Amino acid sequence: MKKLLLIVLLSCPSFFVGAQIHDSLLERIAVTNDTTQIEALVSLSQLYSHEKPDSSLLLARQAVNIASKQSNLFWQARAHAMLGLQFKRQKAFIQANMHCSLAKTKWQTVGDNARVATMQANIGTVYKNSGQYDSSLFSHLEAFALRERSGKAAEIANLQSSIASRYYELKGYSEALLQQKTALLNDQKIGDVPHIASLYSNMDLIYYQIENYKQAIDCFEQA
Repeated sequence: MKKLLLIVLLSCPSFFVGAQIHDSLLERIAVTNDTTQIEALVSLSQLYSHEKPDSSLLLARQAVNIASKQSNLFWQARAHAMLGLQFKRQKAFIQANMHCSLAKTKWQTVGDNARVATMQANIGTVYKNSGQYDSSLFSHLEAFALRERSGKAAEIANLQSSIASRYYELKGYSEALLQQKTALLNDQKIGDVPHIASLYSNMDLIYYQIENYKQAIDCFEQA
């Protein structure tokens, strides 16, 4: 198994990710500790995700296989999440959703509710990218219910903005506006200036759709 992994990895040029990081991860894969191998495989999969997507998928699959043999739920979840991300980038939405769902299930078993919320939000994004806006909205609402318990204003505001976008795509403009305004209040509390500007831009579009041009101009000037 180790020999096969090293052959696969050495076939990927290290200049894409930085020789020192690349070589360090190769060394970690060569050790006998399976957890160290899995962690290195997932890290390399992430590093290759843009320049070498096929290698990234292969590495993440190898990580899933080793983690499954070791009944290591944490690293199974991490590897499945990586596969979900990579398939989403490749617009293979069915596979992306499957792996995000598997990662979510593993995180639920582990009891990591923050990562469960993140995976649920990722599932919503996959649905959104595939044009399934109803399913996307439902997933983002579920993620929001989970994330709201954390009390982290920035994460909550980001999800509210995503929910608003789904309502906008479904032409639910009043709900979209409500979500954007609530997200704006949260962002103003924490002083997230770039996201505040983005929210005003979004509200500009909503007001334009409902033909409230005065408010649209005001939001445009605030953005």
